[in-house]
Amino acid sequence: MCQQYTQTLAMVTQWYNRLQSTILPVELGLVRDEMDRTRRQLSPALQELTWAQDDLWDYIQTTRDLVQGVSSRVHESKANVQEIQALMTKVSHQAFVTRKKGATLLVFADVEESENQSLLAVSQPGGPEWRAYTDFVDGVVLAGCSSGVRCSLQYFLENTDAAAAAAAGATQAIAPLFEVQLVLSGKEMTFAPSLDLSQQGNFYDVVDKMVANIAKMASYIPRTDIDEMPDLVELCHVIRSRARAAIAKVREYQGSFASYRYLWTDDRFWSILITSEFMRQFLLYGHVLSTEEAELYADYELKRNPPTLDNFKEQINLFESLYVRVNKMDDRRVFCGWLQLDIRPFKHTLMNTIKRWSWMFKEHLLNHVNKSVRDLSTFVQDTARGLASKVSDGDYAGLVDIMGHLMAIRDRQISTEQHFQPLTSTAELLKTYGQQLPESVYTQLEELPEKWKSLRKVAFTVKHEVAPLQSNEVAVIRRKCARFEVKQHEFREAYRTEAIFKVDVSEPYRMIDKTNRSVAVLEAEMRKLQDTADLFEVGFPDYKQLHRCRSDLILVKAVWDMVIFVKTSIADWTKTPWKEINVEQMDMELRRFAKEMKTLDKEVRVWNVYAGLESTVKNMLTSLRAVNELQNSAVRFVMNESTTLGDLLELQLHRVEDEVKNIVDKAVKEMGIEKSIGNIYKGLAQTGVWGCFDEFNRISVEVLSVVAVQVKTIQDAVRNKKQRFHFLGEEIELRPTVGIFITLNPGYAGRAELPENLKALFRPCAMVIPDFELICEIMLVAEGFIDARLLARKFISLYTLCKELLSKQDHYDWGLRAIKSVLVVAGSLKREDRSRPEEQRRVDRATNEPTDRQRPRHLHLAQRRGLEAELERAGRACRDLGRLASLANHMVAQALCSLGQREATSFLKGVVQPRRAFEWDRDDALWFFAEEEEEEEEEVMRRSRRGGA
Repeated sequence: MCQQYTQTLAMVTQWYNRLQSTILPVELGLVRDEMDRTRRQLSPALQELTWAQDDLWDYIQTTRDLVQGVSSRVHESKANVQEIQALMTKVSHQAFVTRKKGATLLVFADVEESENQSLLAVSQPGGPEWRAYTDFVDGVVLAGCSSGVRCSLQYFLENTDAAAAAAAGATQAIAPLFEVQLVLSGKEMTFAPSLDLSQQGNFYDVVDKMVANIAKMASYIPRTDIDEMPDLVELCHVIRSRARAAIAKVREYQGSFASYRYLWTDDRFWSILITSEFMRQFLLYGHVLSTEEAELYADYELKRNPPTLDNFKEQINLFESLYVRVNKMDDRRVFCGWLQLDIRPFKHTLMNTIKRWSWMFKEHLLNHVNKSVRDLSTFVQDTARGLASKVSDGDYAGLVDIMGHLMAIRDRQISTEQHFQPLTSTAELLKTYGQQLPESVYTQLEELPEKWKSLRKVAFTVKHEVAPLQSNEVAVIRRKCARFEVKQHEFREAYRTEAIFKVDVSEPYRMIDKTNRSVAVLEAEMRKLQDTADLFEVGFPDYKQLHRCRSDLILVKAVWDMVIFVKTSIADWTKTPWKEINVEQMDMELRRFAKEMKTLDKEVRVWNVYAGLESTVKNMLTSLRAVNELQNSAVRFVMNESTTLGDLLELQLHRVEDEVKNIVDKAVKEMGIEKSIGNIYKGLAQTGVWGCFDEFNRISVEVLSVVAVQVKTIQDAVRNKKQRFHFLGEEIELRPTVGIFITLNPGYAGRAELPENLKALFRPCAMVIPDFELICEIMLVAEGFIDARLLARKFISLYTLCKELLSKQDHYDWGLRAIKSVLVVAGSLKREDRSRPEEQRRVDRATNEPTDRQRPRHLHLAQRRGLEAELERAGRACRDLGRLASLANHMVAQALCSLGQREATSFLKGVVQPRRAFEWDRDDALWFFAEEEEEEEEEVMRRSRRGGA
């Protein structure tokens, strides 16, 4: 029994010691409570228990079970971790790229974590002890995963290292890691997979996705993340950089095919392959048309230059040499030691394309030789058989048949004789390219020259045999030609009077078709006669009248096309509502019509249909200008929703364009007087000031009616004591102190009578003529004159006499404006020379100059020569008005002669008239001068007294 105790305790001691020595801190944290309980369980055995106690075995068994349970579970947990470590070690030495998706590693990690959680009796899976343990396990897994990712990335690095691949290539061949195919698809040189980074699924995306998948392998295991490992991120960046560098190298190599690009990119070549346009151009011009030639060909027919056999040989050799060069290209090429480019798909497609072009020329030559030989052989046999027939007198059909064969020989003679050697040379050239013709063709090429010579001899004999019959028929043909000449002239005269050349035709195309049928019948008769004449070698006249009928028919069809198009366009425009009329666009269209009309042949301009078209376009342009004027907002006539352009065109606006323009101009001016008076009223109402409008009745009656409404609106607002009111479409402030006054001169020319609704808004008051003398006195005082009253009396007397006695001319103004102007000048003269007496101020020149803007220039020159002073001195000396006028005329005439003025009658009248103020009754004149002398004497006396004082 003692031995059993001893063995059991030894086992417990061994388990406990091993547990204490091997347990990890993270594991100890999870079983700390059980370890404490174990220590407490072992404590009595070390201090209190003896061998003699009765419950010793029970104690030993309990302690054994406790220590064994903790030790076994910790040991099993350690075994699981060690298995994970072994698995991670294995993973770290394998590349993930070979691993299939959905490996069991993900499930294994999840299972082991749950089992350890139960083995270690974790009561709080979210506690810190458990988190510390899972961090430990995650570290083990993360280390293994990162090693595996590093291994896979390193595999890529080793296999994409250009320097290593070059070094290894000297000793052993290294297979490329990736392959890309070069493909010719349509007009594009592409790669499979694509190297264009903008396309989905390109080669770089494939590499990038593969690298990303390797880096994300660890993310399948919970709580593992290698994105923050700088060394692995750097490895991924290097791999991606190498992929981009390899793509750049391939792109650079792609440029080496630039010399062949025209074979698959030029639009001309691709359209040629589809429509045989290449061969058509080559057969017409001997080469393919360039872009410039093609543009020129669209407008003008280029000069034809059929190709020679050397041209064909040049084209075939060109494509054959291209075929050899392309065939020598590499099938594959490796870039950066790891990216292989498969060129074979591109190469085979390009070679097939080149071979197709080469075959196109060879095929044409083969067909040309076969067809030419076959046609010529058939022609020789058929013609020989036809010439063998005998023709008797009166056998017109037989004669026509013989003459047809003779004409066919004559037409083919030149071309056939020059045809044999080229055909033989073509056959020999085809042999050099491996293209054999049937043996029968070679035989015929040898026999046909002799057969052709024999046929020509037979034709010469037959021609002499039928010469008498031919002569008889020639006379008949000439009579027919003469009768047809008369017929075509008669048709031409009737043709000119056809209704298709007139504008008033309801169904022009039906009539054109009818006329076309008539012309076609005559043309058919002419062609039949021409064929007969050509057959019997008779000169055929050029029936110009019939040709002109055909050309006129084409031209009149073009004119009617334009007429219908213009009328249809105008008819569509007439349906346009008033508010939607776009005059500018319609005007542009009409001008385009007019420009197209000018491109027609000049012969059509004498036709009535063209004149009608031209008139329609011009009238429409004129009407549109009038419509454009009517669209002005100043025009005040109402257009309802149903008003269209057609309604306006019915008014024949093209006849009244000037009247419409004048009306619109007047309306614009009236409207402007209304954006001006209305605004003034708005300012008066908002500020409350008074406004006086002078000569109000000079405004037109229409505008005055609108003004009346505006004034009444303001007065109503004042009467209703409103602080704000609506005026001219907006709400404005009202000051009740506003006042509006007007002045007018009724009965004057150019003045309007105020409307009754406007009269009712104003209170009338009478005006009197102002006291000019008082106004003159006040102005003189203001200008600084001391004797203002005396001078004012003299001045007004002078102006009153001038106004009454002088003729009524535009340049005379004796009113208040002229008085004010003269007095202002007098004031300036006084201030210039203060020492001169006031009564000696010479301002009479200024009497007329400020307002006399229509006087001749010579009048002012005469005045500047001192004529006025001479006239005044002569008047005071002689006092004889007759002598005064005679002296004035004489002096002015002398001045005019010195200035070179010849026609001076009207001018003399204009110069003398300003002095007619002195030509009143002799007694009045003497009184005027006597009174002036008395006043001057009194003035002298006053001055002397002031000087003495």
